[in-house]
Amino acid sequence: MLDCQPGKQCCIIDTISLVKLCRLELGNKRAIEWLLEDFCIFIPRKVFEEGRRNIKNVNVGKEAKAGNKYQKGKTPHRNIKNVSIHEEREDTKKFLKIAQDCVHNGNMDACIELISRCVQEQKFKIDEGEKIAAALALKMSLVHRQFIIFLTDDFRAIEPLEKLLNIYKIGKVINSYDILIFLLAHHPVELKPEDVEIALKGLTQLLRNNDMPAYEEQKPDDLLYEYLFKLEKYYTSQYLEELGYILIPD
Repeated sequence: MLDCQPGKQCCIIDTISLVKLCRLELGNKRAIEWLLEDFCIFIPRKVFEEGRRNIKNVNVGKEAKAGNKYQKGKTPHRNIKNVSIHEEREDTKKFLKIAQDCVHNGNMDACIELISRCVQEQKFKIDEGEKIAAALALKMSLVHRQFIIFLTDDFRAIEPLEKLLNIYKIGKVINSYDILIFLLAHHPVELKPEDVEIALKGLTQLLRNNDMPAYEEQKPDDLLYEYLFKLEKYYTSQYLEELGYILIPD
């Protein structure tokens, strides 16, 4: 079983988020690399296999150059150019190198059975991969006795996942937009707001190109508008308090 390093918090990542964060640049690194500095990442085998197939099939085209500066009070244009995404071959190589070390291969039968029963009884609409990821979150919360972060960009599943995790007091569901702002707050020297602005726009393009149901639930352009506003106020103590739910509990 994978161990959680002292001083780090456990983070379970689903397929959509894993692929996006492995492709996305944030400053001089991949977003997934920044995440690994603050969290112990655990990936169910099923999520890893889905991600490996997904990243080989994704084609976002050529890397776009920075342009189209966001203007306060205006809705972001659909054809945003502020993206920074590596080429396909390098993405796949980096993804496999990073993700394989985070794959959990231990037995989760008891946790899967418990989660599956709860999902059926409560009629939560989440897919098989999300059930397995939730089971891993349950196992990690019991083994390491800590608050678990569940990272997903399947916005259709966020509400039922939040209810599911709350039933067992497992942890908190967040999305990749949340994590980008959080990383800026945790690395104010290495990262600048401009780096996160570019990453937010790159993430929006990746989600916009996504063929999974997240786009139907909450349009990426609406999310971008919301999180660019949060980026403008992230220095305030009020917003840092809002970010507090991600921080490791005392």
